[in-house]
Amino acid sequence: MQKNKVYAYGIIMPSSLLMIEGKFPKPDHYAEVNQIYIMTGGEACNSSIVLAKLGVSVILDGLWLGDNVKA
Repeated sequence: MQKNKVYAYGIIMPSSLLMIEGKFPKPDHYAEVNQIYIMTGGEACNSSIVLAKLGVSVILDGLWLGDNVKA
């Protein structure tokens, strides 16, 4: 059994990722949202994803908030 290098615990919740057209707008400027993705988020989850992509063995645990139902 592989031993994990990181144990991440925190709040794990549904989150929205908004994709915009072109570059990120300057302050007080505007951009059109062209895609919306519903994904799992929260600091523990997002940090674990980044660490795993870098090759670090991670186990994720925590409180799950929400039911992922799109309103």
